[in-house]
Amino acid sequence: MIKTEKEKNKDMNKGITLVALVITIIVLLILAAVSIATLTGENGILTRANEAKTETEEAKEDELRRLTALEAATNLENTTHTDDSTGEEKTVTIPAGFAVSQVEGENTIKDGLVIIDSKGNEFVWVPVEYEKNEDGTDNFDEVFVRRAGYSHQNPQDMTNYGEANAEGKNVEIDGTETGVAESSTTVQEAVDMYASVKRNEGFYIGRYEAGTNNKRKNGDGIEDRVVVQKGANVYNYVGWSNNDDMNVDTGGAVQLARNFDTANGYETVTSTLCYGVQWDVALAWIEKEYTGFSQNSSGMGWHSGVSGNEDHQTGIDLKDGDTVKNMTKKIYDLAGNVMEWTMESYNTLHRVRRGGNDSSTGIGNPASDRNSNYPSRASNGDFGFRITLFLNS
Repeated sequence: MIKTEKEKNKDMNKGITLVALVITIIVLLILAAVSIATLTGENGILTRANEAKTETEEAKEDELRRLTALEAATNLENTTHTDDSTGEEKTVTIPAGFAVSQVEGENTIKDGLVIIDSKGNEFVWVPVEYEKNEDGTDNFDEVFVRRAGYSHQNPQDMTNYGEANAEGKNVEIDGTETGVAESSTTVQEAVDMYASVKRNEGFYIGRYEAGTNNKRKNGDGIEDRVVVQKGANVYNYVGWSNNDDMNVDTGGAVQLARNFDTANGYETVTSTLCYGVQWDVALAWIEKEYTGFSQNSSGMGWHSGVSGNEDHQTGIDLKDGDTVKNMTKKIYDLAGNVMEWTMESYNTLHRVRRGGNDSSTGIGNPASDRNSNYPSRASNGDFGFRITLFLNS
């Protein structure tokens, strides 16, 4: 059957309509893809909106920290802070020159009570709760004690690991005296620190590893100002002391920590290099059973395989989806980043560092790990330290 001219035009119009429809659909798909990319891509609207939200929240927190620092400058005497976050009303002494952080979630003992000084240095209260009996006895000596660390999820042999205790004696974990002769300064410091922790039922630990506003390089000879602040480069390339004799506690991390209170004008607290007992009690507060974070810190710090840690910065939240973080109980980098010098000794040759570094793993060198392979004067980019404070009264 031969089609008329009218029928031929009708078929042609149908064809054109079908082609137009296909083209329209293709254009719509392209526009949809572009819209989705615009919304959800790496630089998409939603991504930028989330980034803007995060930046706004961070800016708000920074402003609240600044306001806290201004408040701290007006606190010329010790104050107190009371809360019942632990299920029981507790009161903590806030040192003169400090104030409790105004940032949401940083003002409870249960989750980590943060205090900030007028210069922005931050510390976290570590409660040490012990039983007091009616007859005047207590179990403080059973609570404020060092514990065996872990390496590759196996407990470490504590033989030959010593530290000055409440009597100023350098003893192993079982109470056996070691051959390490502590300086008179350390002996008195240990006695005072133990007495303060018992009297006040706690102490303050640096929220961050000791840092500096400068990026230190091996052998540069720079004695930078020490800070305990968010985002500061770690104060690394530092030995336990500046002396080959581990019994001579001059220079190095020990002196920097001890000078921190004077450098910042603190009058009611004493600053020290973190003692091993303080490190262990902090871990036990974070995790009473000492079976998780203390044994396997994978996903909880700057460890091998985590990108972006080459600058050794403290207090920077890790961004690896939601699988990695480096803060617990408001304290940063107890696991990984840099190994931290403590007041512990090993045998009569070495001082002890804790917590692993950015080239180790969370299983091999978890938060509780002790490392004693280097003499007290040794220093490199993976050696840092942490400052603690105890109340003078």
